[in-house]
Amino acid sequence: MIPAIVNGAAPRADAAVAVLREAGGFDIRVAAPAISFTGTTSTNPQMNWTGSFEPARMMIVANPQLPSGQVSFAGNTPLVQAPGANANGTPGNQILNESAFAIPFPCSWTPGATPQQGIGQSLACFGNAGSGDLIPLPNTRMFNWDATLSKAFPFRKESRKEILFRAEVYNLFNHTQFTAANISPQYSWPLWQQGILQQTNANLGRYTAAANPRQMSLSLRLQF
Repeated sequence: MIPAIVNGAAPRADAAVAVLREAGGFDIRVAAPAISFTGTTSTNPQMNWTGSFEPARMMIVANPQLPSGQVSFAGNTPLVQAPGANANGTPGNQILNESAFAIPFPCSWTPGATPQQGIGQSLACFGNAGSGDLIPLPNTRMFNWDATLSKAFPFRKESRKEILFRAEVYNLFNHTQFTAANISPQYSWPLWQQGILQQTNANLGRYTAAANPRQMSLSLRLQF
């Protein structure tokens, strides 16, 4: 019979000893995405949004969390650009409700012909998203089991010499544990100036990093 000790240290014994350790926690939290555009040029640059050194932030207008049944990760699916398409990511990929993040209209000395050209002098152009990490990333909670099995083989009962066998397994159940994701949409600058939202980030809505898969280690040690 192999005694098991959970979340504790194994005592030294000639019998085999198994130790299990479990690590858990909460979903990783991230900040709201920054305002980002593609298609800017030297002749059509992105304007200074706030007219100051303080950058603009997104307007959070809804709950960025998707219902758990709608979160999905299909991997490397193609981006087909079209107005209004790929709002949360490429087909099969969506982690957050990206419609919760709205781009504020820029400030200007006087209101422009369209809001995209400036809404005059207003604090609204700064957005309302804070800089802290407040948004939970679904499926990033750590679920990690490590196991250690050890057994001492003495040469003789009265001898101090023994061979210690030790086997260690990390992430015993080989559970995929995501640690980062791309949640930052990008939009076509020329189209946004016309009031059209076309998302251009091909990696939006995808997990981008994961903790180590199962790892194993075996050792034999002579003690005397």
